[in-house]
Amino acid sequence: MESDVLVVTHRVVMRTLLAYFCAMPLEAMPNLSIPLHSVYRVEPTPHGAVLARFEWNPDTDEFVHVDAEL
Repeated sequence: MESDVLVVTHRVVMRTLLAYFCAMPLEAMPNLSIPLHSVYRVEPTPHGAVLARFEWNPDTDEFVHVDAEL
Protein backbone atom coordinates (compact mmCIF):
# COMPACT_ATOMS: atom_id res chain seq x y z
CA MET A 1 0.00 0.00 0.00
CA GLU A 2 1.40 3.38 -0.96
CA SER A 3 -1.29 5.81 0.13
CA ASP A 4 -2.68 7.00 3.44
CA VAL A 5 -6.01 5.96 4.88
CA LEU A 6 -8.16 7.52 7.60
CA VAL A 7 -10.19 5.20 9.81
CA VAL A 8 -12.81 6.69 12.12
CA THR A 9 -14.03 4.02 14.49
CA HIS A 10 -15.11 2.99 17.96
CA ARG A 11 -12.54 2.05 20.59
CA VAL A 12 -13.25 -1.68 20.34
CA VAL A 13 -12.34 -1.72 16.65
CA MET A 14 -9.30 0.48 17.35
CA ARG A 15 -8.06 -2.08 19.90
CA THR A 16 -8.31 -4.78 17.26
CA LEU A 17 -6.47 -2.73 14.61
CA LEU A 18 -3.69 -1.65 16.96
CA ALA A 19 -3.18 -5.18 18.26
CA TYR A 20 -2.92 -6.46 14.68
CA PHE A 21 -0.52 -3.78 13.41
CA CYS A 22 1.65 -3.90 16.53
CA ALA A 23 1.76 -7.73 16.56
CA MET A 24 0.31 -8.01 20.06
CA PRO A 25 -1.04 -11.28 21.47
CA LEU A 26 -4.82 -11.66 21.37
CA GLU A 27 -4.90 -11.98 25.17
CA ALA A 28 -3.59 -8.39 25.52
CA MET A 29 -6.07 -6.83 23.10
CA PRO A 30 -9.11 -6.45 25.44
CA ASN A 31 -6.97 -4.59 27.99
CA LEU A 32 -5.56 -1.95 25.65
CA SER A 33 -6.27 1.55 26.91
CA ILE A 34 -7.73 3.62 24.07
CA PRO A 35 -8.46 7.16 25.28
CA LEU A 36 -11.23 9.27 23.80
CA HIS A 37 -10.44 12.25 21.56
CA SER A 38 -7.27 10.67 20.19
CA VAL A 39 -5.82 10.10 16.73
CA TYR A 40 -3.37 7.27 16.05
CA ARG A 41 -0.82 7.18 13.26
CA VAL A 42 0.40 3.69 12.37
CA GLU A 43 3.39 3.48 10.03
CA PRO A 44 4.03 -0.09 8.82
CA THR A 45 7.66 -1.22 8.83
CA PRO A 46 9.25 -4.48 7.67
CA HIS A 47 9.32 -5.72 11.30
CA GLY A 48 6.12 -4.33 12.81
CA ALA A 49 4.79 -0.78 12.99
CA VAL A 50 5.68 2.62 14.40
CA LEU A 51 2.83 4.03 16.46
CA ALA A 52 2.17 7.69 17.29
CA ARG A 53 -0.76 9.11 19.26
CA PHE A 54 -2.17 12.62 19.19
CA GLU A 55 -4.70 14.12 21.63
CA TRP A 56 -7.08 17.00 21.03
CA ASN A 57 -6.22 20.16 23.01
CA PRO A 58 -9.30 22.41 23.14
CA ASP A 59 -7.25 25.34 24.49
CA THR A 60 -5.09 25.52 21.37
CA ASP A 61 -7.66 23.99 19.00
CA GLU A 62 -5.19 21.41 17.66
CA PHE A 63 -3.91 17.89 18.11
CA VAL A 64 -0.75 17.45 20.20
CA HIS A 65 1.66 14.50 19.99
CA VAL A 66 1.77 12.37 23.16
CA ASP A 67 3.53 9.11 24.03
CA ALA A 68 1.82 6.13 22.40
CA GLU A 69 2.26 3.51 25.10
CA LEU A 70 -0.04 0.51 24.77
